[in-house]
Amino acid sequence: MWHLRMLGHLMLIFLLCEADSTCPTESNPLTVHPPEVIGEYGKTVILNCTSTELEYEEMYWRSGTTTSEKEDELDFVGWSVPLSDWHVTAKCVIKLNNSAECSKDAEITVYKNPVKVNLFPTKHTNSAVVGRPYELQCDIREVAPVKNLIVRWYINNQIIKTDSFNNTSKTPVNTFSTSKVVLRKDQHGVQLRCEAQLDFGRSGPQLPAMYATYNVSVHYAPELKNPDNIVVYEGDDITLTCGVEANPPPAFIWTRDGVNMLENTNKLNVIQIKASATYSCVATNYLGSVTKIINVRVIANPATPAAIPTTEASTKKGCPLLLMPAEAVVRFGDPVSVNCSTTDVAHFEGMGWEAPFGGTGFEKSSLVTWKVENLEEWTIESKCYVTLNDSQCSVKPDITVYKNPVNVDLFPTKNIHAAVEGKPYELRCDIQEVAPVKNLIVRWYINNQIIKTDSFNNTSKTPVNTFSTWKVVLRKDQHGAQLRCEAQLEFGTSGPQLPAMYATYNVSVHYAPELRNNTDNDIVDVDEGDDVTLTCEAEGNPPPVFNWTRDGVNMLENMNNLSIIQVTSNATYSCKATNYLGNITKIINVRVIPRAAAPAAMPDPGATTKKGCPLVLMPAEAVVRFGDPVSVNCSTTDVAHFEGMGWEATFGGTGFENSSLVTWKVEKVQEWTIESKCYVTLIDSQCSVKPDITVYKTPDAVTVSLDSSPMVEGTEYKLNCDIINVAPQEKLQVKWYKGSEMVHKQRFSDPIVTPVNVSSTLMATSSRNDDRALFKCVAELHLGPKGPELVPAAESSPYTAVVYYKPQIQNCPGSYRGVEHEFHMDSLICKADGNPEPTLQWYYQGKRINASEPLTRAQSGEYTAKFVNSLGSISTTVHITIEYPPSFNCDKSYEVQADGKLQNECVPQGEPKPDIIWYKDGKQMSTPQYWRKHDSGSYSLKATNNHGTANHMLYVDVLYAPVFRKGSYTLEVTLDANVTFDCHAEGNPDPVIRWNYTSADNVMETTGGRQKNISITGATSTNAGVYVCVATNKVGSVAKAVTLVMKGKTRQFPRDIIWILIIILILITITILIVLYCSRRKKQRKYSLVSQSMPMTTKANGVQA
Repeated sequence: MWHLRMLGHLMLIFLLCEADSTCPTESNPLTVHPPEVIGEYGKTVILNCTSTELEYEEMYWRSGTTTSEKEDELDFVGWSVPLSDWHVTAKCVIKLNNSAECSKDAEITVYKNPVKVNLFPTKHTNSAVVGRPYELQCDIREVAPVKNLIVRWYINNQIIKTDSFNNTSKTPVNTFSTSKVVLRKDQHGVQLRCEAQLDFGRSGPQLPAMYATYNVSVHYAPELKNPDNIVVYEGDDITLTCGVEANPPPAFIWTRDGVNMLENTNKLNVIQIKASATYSCVATNYLGSVTKIINVRVIANPATPAAIPTTEASTKKGCPLLLMPAEAVVRFGDPVSVNCSTTDVAHFEGMGWEAPFGGTGFEKSSLVTWKVENLEEWTIESKCYVTLNDSQCSVKPDITVYKNPVNVDLFPTKNIHAAVEGKPYELRCDIQEVAPVKNLIVRWYINNQIIKTDSFNNTSKTPVNTFSTWKVVLRKDQHGAQLRCEAQLEFGTSGPQLPAMYATYNVSVHYAPELRNNTDNDIVDVDEGDDVTLTCEAEGNPPPVFNWTRDGVNMLENMNNLSIIQVTSNATYSCKATNYLGNITKIINVRVIPRAAAPAAMPDPGATTKKGCPLVLMPAEAVVRFGDPVSVNCSTTDVAHFEGMGWEATFGGTGFENSSLVTWKVEKVQEWTIESKCYVTLIDSQCSVKPDITVYKTPDAVTVSLDSSPMVEGTEYKLNCDIINVAPQEKLQVKWYKGSEMVHKQRFSDPIVTPVNVSSTLMATSSRNDDRALFKCVAELHLGPKGPELVPAAESSPYTAVVYYKPQIQNCPGSYRGVEHEFHMDSLICKADGNPEPTLQWYYQGKRINASEPLTRAQSGEYTAKFVNSLGSISTTVHITIEYPPSFNCDKSYEVQADGKLQNECVPQGEPKPDIIWYKDGKQMSTPQYWRKHDSGSYSLKATNNHGTANHMLYVDVLYAPVFRKGSYTLEVTLDANVTFDCHAEGNPDPVIRWNYTSADNVMETTGGRQKNISITGATSTNAGVYVCVATNKVGSVAKAVTLVMKGKTRQFPRDIIWILIIILILITITILIVLYCSRRKKQRKYSLVSQSMPMTTKANGVQA
């Protein structure tokens, strides 16, 4: 057979000479595993490439311009490919020789799950209308590849629509899906959901769906439940019910015989009815209206019965059962019990309670009690029944289960935090998780004065979220008013009196600037050279911006007050106050009064004389504190004509004296107005002069107070400085300080000399920075150059400002990692600044949570921190990751094919992601990537993270196709000889071996262990031929051949020599022809493909290379 092998190799050489560098698909020896890879962006995948051709020059992977290490010995090459490029490619290349190269691509899909899914109505209409299309849009952000995206739409978990996308972009995109639904009124409050999921088929990764929900309110016109004709006894009270359903809840109008009764509720209470009448109820909302007619017929009242059961008990007419209480109002989760007794003991056989919980069964007792320790159902179906001798009847208690609101929130509907004077300002009060809503009353207040009351017609018994709105028109004097909504469950006087839940909102009222004194033109007189302060006296909200001009020239001043130093000329000043609502202008005309000319000569700085009168006063001006002494000398300069002089005064006068110097002296000044003069009598005349005496007094007290409370951020406040008992007022100047900074100064011009009480005002807009700021005012008496060296002053005690402002987050992390069963949201440092001190509320998936409860691994996700005080709220999100120790949830045994990977890898759970170590036979090993046929065995896995360690034992059974120990061969047998040849193969699972041959009487198969033998007894020429052994298991099958050649007892040497010479001659001839042909083809540069019928060499006869 050796000549046949040589012939095959020569033919292969011939075919390779015919081949160029391309590679036919049928002859490609490469296999890529896995052939298709789907991986998340940023992760790494492992690719393996195997070849069935063992004779090659090199084999490697190529991705873009990057290549892996080149392999030239083994039949495979592996590579780790990072998925950091959306267009990543990977190609396995094998170079068979200088002229032949094959390659195979791995299909790689890089994906990214949506970052966010958002669901909202397309027309921003929060409510659907019955029977009309209502369109919603589902936005999906940053998803790739979008062609694998499936969007499913649900109504209450029932799928209604599926969308797919044709976009072939591989990079992340933003996309959307829309769905139009037509809803019925019984679908009010229905939950619509859109789910976005990347779908890669059954063989691809099963990724979680991202979803968003939207609860829609369904509006419909009012509808009548049923008409009524009512018969009632004269003098009875009656309640008429309109019995109309609608959404939004309708407005009601009641009439009695056509006369409007000015009632606007669903129910009408008629007290002590006297006469028959026709009542009509008109229910209207924006979708329509409906009218219900109720005919009430009044009949004469029968005689009063002799006995009536107590108000706490109830019996059913004709049924001798008494319930106590017949009606009960119970909080969800609380206990409840009702006694049931019979009044017909004579015919009594037994009684009991039928109920889904708390039932008693049939009892002989005439008193049975239905009792539930924790009432956790919203609809109670329980009844007490009695069996009498000839009948049976039952009664049901009226049980109302309630739940107080979880939260009440108040906010403006248009997110406008300030109202405008005279314009409607709408607020909305959200009440969350309340039941039953028909018993809910919402009251609206302004500064504790009730303005509006709302009730609800929803008959749902389970907790719902609802709301009430209110449009209010405010005045400017209501700036800073506190608006409040109170939500309270009311069950009448006999029911429980539950506390009201409330929320408040302090509203700022904006208005255009206005002048305080209602005059827009002022005249101010000022002495030449004096300082003056002009006040615009305009107020507005928000505080106006001021602009001052002088004779039409802009002065670039923007304060309410304008200080002018040493006025010298008349001028017209205008102040324009502006905010976004309007402006107003005030004109101030400043007139300057010229000062009198100074005298030509002065005796000295402290003396003065009167023109034509020879008298000199020293000092001519004096400033004296009330109660202090004062004296003034008076002398004459005309001694020649002098006869006498003296002082005339209300106190301290001297009388007429011959001395040319007289002194007016007062030990204690106790008058505010001093009338004193010095006179002189000359020979021919008399004259006099008066000193200028200023009496002053520092204030008894200076205090600062807030004109109205409280200070609220962004609103204007007014601080008053009260100066008590100060004189003279025209010398008074008040300075305002915030901390150490002077912020305002005010002078007074009233010429009152007696002590007065004076007030100064500081107007400013508060900010949160003003909280705890210290304000003070200083009252100074500026008495001129003759006054004390140190200006007399009195200072107030500091006033500590308290400014209320809404919360502002100071310190809250964007993410945090906590330990399972240990971490709770209360332990997270998340702070906000606000006044009043804000309270912190935590929300998860839209619901408020108990922040003191420890979290579990299933509760990782986005949490919302909401800080709330009476002025508003602010929210932020924190991503919480709950860490927990490792654990395994893997099988105990696995099967894997040789050179392959586990289909379902054993990956431990844990956070952070555990590190995993593999052990075999007690020795640590690297994590297996591809399993070899001798890797079967027991393995120990150890997973570790910060919080602990977990262990897992598993057995891996590596399966591989059968392999023969010995390949095909030829066996020569002498005639009549006995011969035995075997077939043995290794494989996992153990292979099944069978022989294929031409049967004969002298051929027998025997089995020994894992091998099968062929035994031939007395071989004959008919036994010559090919015997094929086939080994098979579930991985594959291989075959080998044993060629049996018969030879006679004498050597046939000459015949064999002849055949050998013939074959050698043929081979030499073929070889020469091939060489000549190849040389000719290379010269002509012609190439052709390898014949499709000639496979590349693999393993010879199944024998492992």
